Amino acid sequence: MEDVNLRLEFHRALDAVAPPAPWLSATVRDGLRRKQLDSTRNRVGRSTATRFAVGSLLLVLLAVAVATALILSQLFAPVPVHNPPPLPGSATVPIASAPQFITPEDGLVLTGKGLLLTHDGGQTWLRVLPLDWSQYSDVRFLDKTHILVLTGNLYPETVHATSDGGATWRTTRIASIPEGQGSIFFLDDHEGWELFTGFPGATLKGPADLVVLYHTIDSGAHWTRLVRVDTTSTSDHGVALSNGAPVGGLSFSDSVHGFMSAGTSGGFARLYVSQDAGRNWRLLHLPAPPGGFPNDNFSSPTLPTMFGQQGVLIQYVTRGSGPAGQLDTFTSTTNDAGLTWNAPRPTPVPCCAPVAFLDATHWWQAGGSVVYRTSDAGVTWTKSSSQALPGLSFETITAVSYQVLWGTAGGAFSATEGCAPRFDGCLYPIRSTDSGAHWTIVKLPPT
Repeated sequence: MEDVNLRLEFHRALDAVAPPAPWLSATVRDGLRRKQLDSTRNRVGRSTATRFAVGSLLLVLLAVAVATALILSQLFAPVPVHNPPPLPGSATVPIASAPQFITPEDGLVLTGKGLLLTHDGGQTWLRVLPLDWSQYSDVRFLDKTHILVLTGNLYPETVHATSDGGATWRTTRIASIPEGQGSIFFLDDHEGWELFTGFPGATLKGPADLVVLYHTIDSGAHWTRLVRVDTTSTSDHGVALSNGAPVGGLSFSDSVHGFMSAGTSGGFARLYVSQDAGRNWRLLHLPAPPGGFPNDNFSSPTLPTMFGQQGVLIQYVTRGSGPAGQLDTFTSTTNDAGLTWNAPRPTPVPCCAPVAFLDATHWWQAGGSVVYRTSDAGVTWTKSSSQALPGLSFETITAVSYQVLWGTAGGAFSATEGCAPRFDGCLYPIRSTDSGAHWTIVKLPPT
């Protein structure tokens, strides 16, 4: 029997014992489909679970980031100050520094109660920041809403800044530089510079043996070194020990133009000038007046007061020594951002009378019962009488308009109490509304 016939006979015999089941193929197909579906569901389930786990992790990370941001915002956000309402000035109160006014109406003073702000020319005062006036280092009234205060025991340690007129304050701890504590100048509430000058044996005697300059853009939290000069590297970025190191005094008129005083050499005052934010410096020898200075002089220049490209500085010149010595006051001007300076001119009051600069050409000098004014940068001066303040003498004056001047007047320490601890006597805020002809003591809220 052929194989084909044999297989047919075998299937007939099998069908007789177990007849064919028409449902079998459908059952098999359904079973196969269920297996495929279960496999697909398992894969989908695993994929969904994976996505769920990843999503959950991302949500947790997002929550942590949000929480961290909230914590940091609370730590570094401006802190509200619960200021009392403005109070009228009704008492003669000593202050710790010269009042700072940016308009005839807007100004501030620092008293034993803290920082006081006025927006009506001194009629009423608002305490915007409680301060220990023995701890303050510097106060800057930048504009109507921005105020900067540096506080510390012996050196600036903390920056207090407000951008809303004193309603809230942001406090930043000033990081220490490796060399120690130097002189600090802040241009605004973020950018500043620190100058450290070291002397042999930690004294101020002899030539400096170390000069380091740092820069910050985060209120002193971090510093970047710009210049370092020591005995192993006596010159760096234009600063040189052999040419007379900066000995203190640092200022910037903007983020680009900076100045450092460099003492006197050979009878000439010297000044370092930078035009790239303090990265490079040029040493200038300031000119002498016609005829020159006497050989026995010592010239001490102030840092410039700048009005854009124009500016002015004061040179105090000591002639001789002892009781026969004389102190003269000269002014020098610049028209190119401090790169060159004109020959100095003497002021009407030779010694110890404050000078106020409204702009590059309009200045005042007050001395005793006389006030002098110039409108041509000190070429000529006009003299007028001034009502004297009994028992007080001019310490500082500031011009905020052609008519309104603010300043401080000092009195003997033995005659008053409650003076700022860093002065030999009391300082009181004074004001003139007629270009210096008459002065009055500005009343403040009682302390």
